Amino acid sequence: MNNKRLIMARRMRVSSKIMLTLFPILLIPCLIGAALWLKWKTDGVYTRFDNEAAAVLSELRSQTAGNAELVSNSALIALNRRSFLEFCTGDMDADGLALVKFAQNELQDMRYIFQSNPLISEASFYFENDGVYEIWPLIYNADRLKNTALESLNLRGQSGVYMTDAEEGEISCCYAVYLDVTRIGMLVLRINIEPFLSGLYQTMPETTNSVALLPADGGGCFTSDREALPGTEAILLAISESASGTLEFEYGGSSYYGAAAYLPLLDSWAVVLTELETLMSGPRAAMFSSLCVFALAAILLWLLVQYVCRRLLRRLSSLEDNMLRVQGGDLTVRIPERGGGGDELDTLAHTFNRMLDRTQELMDENVERSLAATRAELNALQSQINSHFLYNALESIRMMAEIRGEQGIADTIVSLGSLLRYHMTWKDRTVTLREELDCVHRYVHFCGVTGEAELVLEDCVSGGYLDCEIPKLSIQPLVENAINHGLPSGHGRLHIRISCSSEDSWLKVCVENDGCGIPAERLEAIRRALDGGGVEPLRRERNGIGIVNVHQRLVMSYGEGARLRLESGETGGVRAYVILPYNGTELGGW
Repeated sequence: MNNKRLIMARRMRVSSKIMLTLFPILLIPCLIGAALWLKWKTDGVYTRFDNEAAAVLSELRSQTAGNAELVSNSALIALNRRSFLEFCTGDMDADGLALVKFAQNELQDMRYIFQSNPLISEASFYFENDGVYEIWPLIYNADRLKNTALESLNLRGQSGVYMTDAEEGEISCCYAVYLDVTRIGMLVLRINIEPFLSGLYQTMPETTNSVALLPADGGGCFTSDREALPGTEAILLAISESASGTLEFEYGGSSYYGAAAYLPLLDSWAVVLTELETLMSGPRAAMFSSLCVFALAAILLWLLVQYVCRRLLRRLSSLEDNMLRVQGGDLTVRIPERGGGGDELDTLAHTFNRMLDRTQELMDENVERSLAATRAELNALQSQINSHFLYNALESIRMMAEIRGEQGIADTIVSLGSLLRYHMTWKDRTVTLREELDCVHRYVHFCGVTGEAELVLEDCVSGGYLDCEIPKLSIQPLVENAINHGLPSGHGRLHIRISCSSEDSWLKVCVENDGCGIPAERLEAIRRALDGGGVEPLRRERNGIGIVNVHQRLVMSYGEGARLRLESGETGGVRAYVILPYNGTELGGW
């Protein structure tokens, strides 16, 4: 399966690969940006809700504390009405006239104290006095508190204790009643819920569904919208599991989010809650809008990538078409080039055109070489016929010279025959250095016999190099050139020295003489010819053609590293170097 996918991927066009590469590269940042934007939007909703909830809870806490202070002020005023308290601790119905006066004065004054405070809906005194005369709803006997939650209250001093009964929807504030230092009863103030918890019923943030007050011991709650509020048990459980006051829980198949703050005065929890469905309605709408925008942007991005790929690969397709034409054998194809340089495709087009030019040149050279090889074979066949006649003629002359006692002439003819046989026999393109030096010795001997100059050949090649193969006739033309140009007059003495060395995987064969040397202009012309500057000046002068021929054969056989190098001697003469690749007794090339 993986191999099939790999094969399919390889067979895809470059345009498809580029689109599949560029599209994710451009798409992924967009996805990341959209995700970050949605996260920022969601975090903003949560932050805004937290801030609004904190404001609601803070307002509710401050309003509750302020209202409790107002209630406490009314209670303290009432508890300091000594005449009222003294009458209620005595036998109230013993004197009817005194009771009437009490009702008209102290009792009416006490009612005014509580009625003037809108936070108090009702006030009741419970006196521990068997002679108390009950006047509802203000004065009761303390026996009525038995078996009620108020009986167990631990009241100390003049501090009020609040009791919340969410199931009955009541909040009461209780005070101990003292006359001097003696406790004589209890004052119970029933709180008017809506003004006392005004923040609960009036302050409703836009993002919230409900604000509630839950007694810490459970049992109902105070809220403006009871139907929107989940179960109090679930809320209290979430509060107990939260350490930061932030609430997250599920109830009845819905998820809720909110904040809670403890009100120690009422021993209750103030809670601001909202359904996540309602809270996240804004981000969801934004998410839907962003998805639509993102889908549209993705389509536009895909079209843009396609357009760019087609623009970029149109020239690449042209290059492919031209390559296929070249593969079909049409080497005249050339890719249009834009002037002034360009991008990588322009470089590729330029390189492709130069490659075709070079290929055409190499093919032309190959054709020329093939024709030259064919001509050489024909010449070789013809020379075999001519050389056979020539060898027979030379052998007849040698025998005639020996019969007449002309041994020097006979030896000269033998040397000439050996030279001709070596020059005219081309079974292999390479010979050993030993064979080439043997030819050089015969050539020098022949020239010394036939000429008037004194030729001295010094062979300094060590035996370790004699078995190295070199191109045939690569040393003899250098010796011939030394004789012809070292003694242009043909008279005098000429010393020729041949040596051999190796350095850095290269073999150097040096042929040097102490002749008259080469003028600087001619040496420079030969060097230019060796560097590819043309041989026409040498052809006109018939000087150095053999040297150029040796150099060209070295380069064609072994590459650009192989070469022929000429130098002027320090005290005259010329020093020629044949440089070949060398690895032990093996040479590169043919």
